[in-house]
Amino acid sequence: NPSLPPVTMVSPDSANNVTARFSPDGTRLFWWQPAGGANQLMTAGANLSNPTSVPVTSIADNPVLWSPDGSLIAVSSSNAGLLQVAVIPAGGGAPKQVSNVAGVAIPIGWHPDGDRVGYIATSAGAGGGTFRSFVTSVNHGGSSPLIPDEQRPNIGEWSPDGSRIGYLVIEGGH
Repeated sequence: NPSLPPVTMVSPDSANNVTARFSPDGTRLFWWQPAGGANQLMTAGANLSNPTSVPVTSIADNPVLWSPDGSLIAVSSSNAGLLQVAVIPAGGGAPKQVSNVAGVAIPIGWHPDGDRVGYIATSAGAGGGTFRSFVTSVNHGGSSPLIPDEQRPNIGEWSPDGSRIGYLVIEGGH
């Protein structure tokens, strides 16, 4: 298509830069790099200059989620359990675990206010396969269901202005 700009490959064909995501301003890139039995979070300039490992590993390679203002990223981290949600300053710094579940927690989106992260989580034990949507505040902590009165397995997401929540319920295998 002549109206599209040319595509520039920034990593060699042999690279395994999994679920790479550019920053909202296009200057940085985060991705997962396979490392043994896990994945190491990496960051670099948009052209892959100065690659640096971030102190986060994960058994999953879920995409990095940028906060609305681009100052933070949310990732699935195996640093403190099977999978928990961690938030990291995009410019560097220590990860902050913001979920604490017995099963797994995977971030699915940011509220437009940039403070709240939505995630899905499973419970351990008898309900190990059941997942629901939750929300936590990066600044104040705590966690609560994203859809308070919904007990069925669900995945929820905020509208672009944060005034509404749309969600999918899984029931009876459908």
